[in-house]
Amino acid sequence: MTVKPPHARSRLPQVNYNVVLVEEVAGTEVCWLLITSLPIDTPTQIEQVISYYVARWQIAVYFHVLKSGCNVEEIQLEAMHRVKSCLAFYKIIAWRILYLTHLNRVCPTLPCDAAFDEAEWQAVWQVVKQQAPPKRAPSLGVFMKLLTELGGYNNRPGEPPPGPRVIWVSLRRMLDITLAWQPF
Repeated sequence: MTVKPPHARSRLPQVNYNVVLVEEVAGTEVCWLLITSLPIDTPTQIEQVISYYVARWQIAVYFHVLKSGCNVEEIQLEAMHRVKSCLAFYKIIAWRILYLTHLNRVCPTLPCDAAFDEAEWQAVWQVVKQQAPPKRAPSLGVFMKLLTELGGYNNRPGEPPPGPRVIWVSLRRMLDITLAWQPF
């Protein structure tokens, strides 16, 4: 595909792009039209362009969590070193939210204590189920359903798994519950 410059800037050169049409046929009706300057002469090169786009989406979600979940644009610290320290902390939080979102979707049978402290999962279990926690940690899938109830997730049949926003709210509530759960 060749893109010509606008008439008002006709001195600019034409730009050549490659176009990749991606259609998902199994179950969903996803259709992407990817425009790139990367080569697409072989199937491997085309797969590389698609993998870059898929990664780009995760990066966009990460920055959405930083901006809306962590409210990094609202940070009002006077010294730049404090702003940088705060941002470093929030980057870790945003990463954890995306990591938990991903783990919940790809390996829900993993024990939840692989991602949560004992005090965290036991406190959430006690509050949500209103019963003593089990001796062994439940699976991540079971625990994430309990945890995300704290963030407003309804877990209706056919509903997609909880996303980063629900997990963000749930983790904030879990922190308060865990602090109250632990002895002084």
